[in-house]
Formats: sequence, structure tokens, C-alpha cells
Amino acid sequence: MEKLKVAVVGAGIYGQNHLNAYTWNPNADLVAVCDRNPEITKRVEEEYHVKTYNDIEVMLEKEEIDIVSIATPDPFHKEPVLAAIRYGKDVLVEKPLATTSQDAYEIIEAANTAGVRVMVDYHKRWDPASIAVKNKLNEATTGKPVRGYMRMDNIYDVALNWLNWSSKSSPVHFVGTHCYDLIRWYMGCEVTEVYAVGHKGILQSKGVDTYDSITANLTFENGCTWTVENAWILPNGFAKADDGCTRFFVKMK
Repeated sequence: MEKLKVAVVGAGIYGQNHLNAYTWNPNADLVAVCDRNPEITKRVEEEYHVKTYNDIEVMLEKEEIDIVSIATPDPFHKEPVLAAIRYGKDVLVEKPLATTSQDAYEIIEAANTAGVRVMVDYHKRWDPASIAVKNKLNEATTGKPVRGYMRMDNIYDVALNWLNWSSKSSPVHFVGTHCYDLIRWYMGCEVTEVYAVGHKGILQSKGVDTYDSITANLTFENGCTWTVENAWILPNGFAKADDGCTRFFVKMK
């Protein structure tokens, strides 16, 4: 099998994981990295010995690439994804696909028109705990799921200090999107109804205009209902930077 020639766009916090994944994968060849920050590309070039760019259009024009892996911040996925699509490249993009429905539908339409594949990196499906839940739900003796609850929260520091773009995102876009993907995977069907409410004020008072907490109620085609909670306001003294929980109830056969 020929190695896939890969380019990574966005080499910041999570982009580092993309760089390592392709460097360590024997079936991939990391041929180029693009980031707007010259300091980042300089570090990447020295550490990974790979060609770097600060302009995605220049990279796409010059490099022979099979796929583009995009790990730019949440609100900045659309433009690099559309650029890769214009050049006929398959794309792996970090979650969320986009932070607005309009942008997401524009990406989907462009990919369909160009005949390329766009996949969102919902890597929680590969967590051992998630796989254990999925396997348990698939057991014949488990019964029918009737109600579920999932929570993923972060400490203050994530929104206030880790990210300089948190005002253009939200706890749902940053971690909640994993919840929705996992639950759809667990249920094996789609949502028919959704109702969500959010709270603002705490982070706003600290200079970041985004939601503190968002709670959503989902109803699925199989009749199961789920409550999902996401927040960016756990105390910084919390035992870890993130906190999560999943519970579900089933009707035994």
C-alpha cells in the first residue's frame, strides 16, 4: 500500500496530536504543515523536519498531497476546509465541523459538488470507556434504552487562559459536540426533537463573551431521551481540567 501524503493545517494545541499521529503512522507521510504563526511553523520545521507554510493556498499549489488534516481553532475551520476541497483533497477536520449551521451546510455542499470526503474527528468513539458502553448497549440482554444523561465540563482556565478565541466558541462547540456524537453512536439513530438553554454572565464578567453553561434535552427516533450538560466554569482547583459522566437507564426485555 502506498503511503498517504498528508498535510496538517493548524499546529497549535491539538494540531500537535495530528502531527504526532501522522509521524508515527507507518501508512502516512507527513509532507507539509501550515500555520499562520511563523513562530509555530519554525518550531515545527525544527522538530519534525517537515516543510512548513504560512499560507494554505501556497501549500496546496506547491505540494503533492492526498489528504489535508485541519486542526485550526473551532471558529476557523470553514476557510481551510473549503480551500482543501477546491483543490480536490479529502479532509479530516477537528470537531466541530463549524460553529454555525450555515457554514456546516456550505462545507457539505462543497464536498458533495467536488466529490471529496470530509470527516470530522470525533475521536471519543475510540476511547475504551466509550467502546465499553457501546458494546454493553449492543448486548441482547441489555434491554431498550429509555433515558440517558451525559456531562462534559471544563475548568475556568480553558476559556480564560488556554484559548484566545473562546468568545467565538462555546462549551458545546468545544466539548459538547463530543457528547452529541457519542449519544448518536450509542443510540444508532437520529434526534427528532431538541431543546436547549444556556447561561451567560460569569465568563462575560471576566471579559469572555460566551456561554458559561448549556443544557440540552434530546429525543431520539427510538424514543430514548437524553439530557446533556456542558460548562466552562468548573473551579480551577478541580481535580482535573475536565470532568465527564455518562448514565443511562434501560427497560429490560
